[in-house]
Amino acid sequence: MQGGLFVQEDDILFYLSELGKQLEELGISKKRPVELEMIGGGFMLTQIHNRPFTEDVDVLVMNPDALADPDRYRVYKNAVRFVAYDYDLSEKWLSDNIGDFMQMVGRVPKGKLWKQFGPLKIYIPPADYILALKIIAGRRKDMDDIHALLHRLKVTSRQKAQRLLDKYVTKDMQNYHSVEDTLDKFF
Repeated sequence: MQGGLFVQEDDILFYLSELGKQLEELGISKKRPVELEMIGGGFMLTQIHNRPFTEDVDVLVMNPDALADPDRYRVYKNAVRFVAYDYDLSEKWLSDNIGDFMQMVGRVPKGKLWKQFGPLKIYIPPADYILALKIIAGRRKDMDDIHALLHRLKVTSRQKAQRLLDKYVTKDMQNYHSVEDTLDKFF
């Protein structure tokens, strides 16, 4: 991903598989796995299939207590770096920076196990949750994703979109992020 490279679905699967191998080599066991919930472009690419690539894979660390030990978290981050180094990727190819924001926005649903690569478990949240996050973000680059998710989820009215938002996002966060403006673009 350095120098303008983008990842496709097969790349994501390969790099996550390599990350699982690195974690295992660095001593992380299946008994106490690293559990990540994939969101953003990685979700859109692998679950909705509405785009050919993404620039990075955003994840939420689902079991932060498993990485609460600074040494264990360092092992996880080193494994991410090793994959980046081995395949000439940016170290940001896998980003868990969005986690704090997700906690602030509101309720984070537990996803379903999608793939397991040794001691690495990847979960997928409900698509309506991703739609709520995309609406909150409301960035120009999210518009195609929002459209694809509205279509996939058969959300055809503003009221239905609002109910979906209310399910996951606090009113304060909706107001702060001007969701009305984003909804105006679609309804």
